[in-house]
Amino acid sequence: MNPSYYILGYAVVRVDRTHAERVLNLCMHGGIVYLDGGSDGEGLRLCLRTGHARRLCEMLAQADVPFSIEKRGGLPQVLRRLARRPGLVLGALCALALIVASECFVFDIRVSGNSTLTEREVKELLAAQGFAEGAFIPRLDTDQLENRVMLSTDKIGWLSVNIRGNVANVELVEQRLPDPKPVLKPAHVVAAHSGEVVA
Repeated sequence: MNPSYYILGYAVVRVDRTHAERVLNLCMHGGIVYLDGGSDGEGLRLCLRTGHARRLCEMLAQADVPFSIEKRGGLPQVLRRLARRPGLVLGALCALALIVASECFVFDIRVSGNSTLTEREVKELLAAQGFAEGAFIPRLDTDQLENRVMLSTDKIGWLSVNIRGNVANVELVEQRLPDPKPVLKPAHVVAAHSGEVVA
C-alpha cells in the first residue's frame, strides 16, 4: 500500500459487481483516485484515501448505487482509537517522560586510577562537594567539581570527571609525596682507632 494512504487514512468501499462499471465511470469523471482492492466474485473492492472515499460515497448515494464500507484504516484511525483510551496515552506519555528524565541523573560513579585511596574514599570526597549518585547532570559543572575536590585533599594530584549517559567516569592520579628525610638526632661519635681532632 502507498504510504500516503496510511498517513492520510483510507477506506475500502465495496460495491456489487453489477454496478462495477458504473462505479468506475463515476471515479473517472469525479477525479477519484483508487487502488484495486480485489474482487471476491460477487463484488468490487476499491481502496481510497479518506477524502476520496467520502466523495465517492456521496456520489454513490446520489446515484442510488448500493455500497458498503468494509474497512477504515490508517494513522487517523489509530489516533481516534487512542483518543478513546486516555489511560493508554497517559501511560505512554509518562513512560516517555521517565525515559527522558532518567537521562538527567547520575546512576553510577566509576573510579579508576586509585591505588592507595579506596573507591569509597574517592566517592566520599566527591560527595563532600555535592556530587553523588542521583546528581542532576544539567546543573553539573565538572571543571569546578574537579578543582574543589583537588583543593580539599592533598592525596589527589589530578582528577577528571567524564559523564557518559547516566554513568560518571572518575579518573584520578594520586599525589606522590617524596619520601621523608631521616630525622638527625644528637649522637656520640666513637672512633674505631685513637687519634687527634684537629678541626
